[in-house]
Amino acid sequence: MSSTTPTTSEKLGELGATVKQAAIDVGNKVAETAAVIKDNSVASAVAAKDAIAETAAVKKEEAAASMENAKATAADKAEEAKASAVETKDAVAAKAAEAKDTATVKAEETKAAADQKAAEAAELAEAKKSETATAVKETAAKYE
Repeated sequence: MSSTTPTTSEKLGELGATVKQAAIDVGNKVAETAAVIKDNSVASAVAAKDAIAETAAVKKEEAAASMENAKATAADKAEEAKASAVETKDAVAAKAAEAKDTATVKAEETKAAADQKAAEAAELAEAKKSETATAVKETAAKYE
């Protein structure tokens, strides 16, 4: 066949070659796309891992700072409690000393009052003794 019109078989051959080339092109494009997706997925995963690591590091630093703050606060509270205990101890000691001084003064006043009463009782007894002696002498003189 020497005609310039292609035959059906030639047309089918060309169509087959075109379809084959299209399939190759589609396959190549799918492979390229898959590679890009894979690269993007890997890059995304790496970025996510890095972001998580960075967040973890920040949280670790925040936790450490919070722990230091808590330690400082606890130390301050302990110091305040210690100072308060010392103040309370000093106040109790002052009250005890004041109570002791008051008790000593009261004891001295009571002793002085008791000594005064004893002296008055001794004087009264002496006076009664003297009165009795005088009465006995007077009575004895009447009967002489």
